Amino acid sequence: MYNKMTGKIGEVVGVLLVLTSMVLVSCSDEPISPKKYGTISGRVLDASDDSPVEGVSITTTPSTVSATTDKTGAYTIDQVESGSYTVRASRQGYKNAFTSVIVHEGE
Repeated sequence: MYNKMTGKIGEVVGVLLVLTSMVLVSCSDEPISPKKYGTISGRVLDASDDSPVEGVSITTTPSTVSATTDKTGAYTIDQVESGSYTVRASRQGYKNAFTSVIVHEGE
């Protein structure tokens, strides 16, 4: 079977399911700071059986610091500037997964 995502022939071993939530960090009382930051966090689960997937690379577009999932499938990216992001989860043997998040300033 041809895989359009990777351009390779063969079966996709699994599919990643990304569950993302946002935990916003409180901002400083400094009135000078124009930028507000938050945190993007979530879990990556195997879509076939909902088991956590360790070692998944988590990146955002536009680019921020990347993260890797732990043994529970959890990840956290701190100090993300407020705005809209696409979160990508990728790991060899799995189809890439994408989800959109919005980090709101001041919440």
